[in-house]
Amino acid sequence: MDFSISPPPGGGDPPTLGIRVIRVNASDATTLALLDYPVSSDTTVSSAVALNENKEQRRLRDEVVKLKALLAARDSELAEVQAVTGESAKAEIAARAA
Repeated sequence: MDFSISPPPGGGDPPTLGIRVIRVNASDATTLALLDYPVSSDTTVSSAVALNENKEQRRLRDEVVKLKALLAARDSELAEVQAVTGESAKAEIAARAA
């Protein structure tokens, strides 16, 4: 995809590209974010690729954090089940011995 911009003569504020991120449901749509991306003659494909790579790295880090939290919850559940079954086994052994 090619994109070019011709700013108006006379300068002024640097142009920005407004990006709206939305989530569409069956009955409505919700704006999740409004992003202003500065656009200039210095904006190149490589800088856009670098920006996307940084976003991908952030997304992957967020996913790792979520997975670690899920793993910690599962480890906690497992420890709880092991503690309960260990107590049950001890009680059963004591009952057989009596």
